[in-house]
Amino acid sequence: MPNDQAYYKSGFDKSVSDTHAWRTVSNAVPFVIPYLNKKGRLLDVGSGPGTISKDFANYVAEVVGVEPTQELVDLAASQPDLPKSVTFQYGSAYNLPFEDNSFDFVHASQVVVHLEKPIEALKEMERVCKPGGYVFVKDTDLKSKVIYPEKYASLLTNAVDSRIKNSSTSPIAGRQLKERALAAGYKVDKLKYSSSVWCISSYEERHEWAERFCSRLTKTKESNLEGEQLENVLRAYREWSEDESALMILIHGELVYRV
Repeated sequence: MPNDQAYYKSGFDKSVSDTHAWRTVSNAVPFVIPYLNKKGRLLDVGSGPGTISKDFANYVAEVVGVEPTQELVDLAASQPDLPKSVTFQYGSAYNLPFEDNSFDFVHASQVVVHLEKPIEALKEMERVCKPGGYVFVKDTDLKSKVIYPEKYASLLTNAVDSRIKNSSTSPIAGRQLKERALAAGYKVDKLKYSSSVWCISSYEERHEWAERFCSRLTKTKESNLEGEQLENVLRAYREWSEDESALMILIHGELVYRV
């Protein structure tokens, strides 16, 4: 049986979920917007801190977030001004607690990338989606990340690599997404694959990114960095955030599947 807690296997830490809490539908998954309608019911798989789930209320009639970390269920449910149409509950991506054909839309952003058994989860997502509905999946492709100037690239890339070492996170999940969907039984003629880019470039974007990840690195042991190694990475993040020529580019795979 795959581990539901593969991402938070060392225990929940809010400094980790805080690095995800800036995300909304428009800034994280805009590719889904053309398919949504105000009559639909949407399941957000691996809803995390729930900011995307909350924003989905602007596009559909009902949103259910499901998450295998109870602390995140509670955190998401405590968001200010949470619409009544948005609820959160505990549940596994490998055994979604819903009947077949329960949702018009099923969504997972930056979730499949971390799973031990991604194909099993993709099958479950299709199971709970109604015929004629849509499954939306977005995964980052960490191996294609660009950090500039080059003098920061090695340290900051190594920080990410050390974080995912010995974990189920795939560094090439974005490019694997289509293949994984086909392995899960998705029909190629009903599948649309695209890609998009996050570009962290402005002063505000660089500083927010660096602040979030410096906090995450200092408050958790997930990277296995300590002492001088850790200080070097923190210094690189801070210098990168102040460098006017600096930027980071993250490529993502995006999948739309018509059930």
